[in-house]
Amino acid sequence: MKKEFEFILKDTDLKYQPMGASEFIYAKKLILKAPTVRQERIADKLSQVIMHAVKSNMNLSKEDKKASKKVEDSSDNAFTADAILSFLRMADIDFSDVKNKVKELFFNGSCLIDGVLPMRQDHYEKMEDLETVNMLIGEYLENFFMSSLFSSKKR
Repeated sequence: MKKEFEFILKDTDLKYQPMGASEFIYAKKLILKAPTVRQERIADKLSQVIMHAVKSNMNLSKEDKKASKKVEDSSDNAFTADAILSFLRMADIDFSDVKNKVKELFFNGSCLIDGVLPMRQDHYEKMEDLETVNMLIGEYLENFFMSSLFSSKKR
């Protein structure tokens, strides 16, 4: 499993002031790190919500199963950020729980702005583009949760 990956920021209003600098600069990327033992409680709760989503999606109607299958077949790797987000939104869970758990990981050291500054709530809120935020969350789940929870499927 990866230890970290880079998420390139495109159209974002995320600005910060580097240590010792007098000017604010626009962030160019986020470095996302795998959860650590220190974040185990949060990561376990997030894994639990994801597993509830899996169980929920096993009980879908025929029409929903066709839609779910279409998401999986949209790529050779069923665990793309888009597919993960669609899968979780179709589940009988509160999707905001997933987002809140991921944000909690970000605010506890799993997300560094330009690789140097730990993300805080005020930084997160400056990323006003909801599509960017959702892709960030989807890619984080893709890299650090879905691949480990379903590693036997990827072998």
